[in-house]
Amino acid sequence: MDLIEQWRTVAEAFDRRYAEITDEQRDDPTPCSEWDVRQVVDHVVSAQGRFGAMLGADVPEDAAWPDVREAMATALADGSVLSQTVAVPGLGDLSGRQILEICTYDLLIHTWDVARAIGADETLPPEAVAGCHAWLQGLPVEILRSSGRFSDPVDLQAQVDEQAKMLAFAGRKP
Repeated sequence: MDLIEQWRTVAEAFDRRYAEITDEQRDDPTPCSEWDVRQVVDHVVSAQGRFGAMLGADVPEDAAWPDVREAMATALADGSVLSQTVAVPGLGDLSGRQILEICTYDLLIHTWDVARAIGADETLPPEAVAGCHAWLQGLPVEILRSSGRFSDPVDLQAQVDEQAKMLAFAGRKP
């Protein structure tokens, strides 16, 4: 599965969890210790919108998740966006592919965060899980573990599946 298809698959997975969030759950805690469900969703919308705009997505101001998803899908319909280079503040020059990796894998992990918080199905798309795990392992430690990013890896005592390994590496307790 190519990266654009992975993003689409992960966006569909997030859609399903997003649709299940009730008003009563918006203030519930998530595995992101400093964020409740509302804040995770706001982060997803903000990150997808900000990075999506770098890929040419026309994201409306004050957009909600469905609007951001549609704008991203439209921008990604032209696969050539992956070959462009964009100056990203704090990260330097990144290819469109690198930007989409950030979008896809951030969305994947937060899909699990929302699912865990609201008691929904926590199963993530396996190909995206494998891609995310490899991507996380390839990030420099000073970026991966810097403030506001990922906690230290969680030690898993038993043999576990790829999803649990990826989540543990990202500092989540599967």
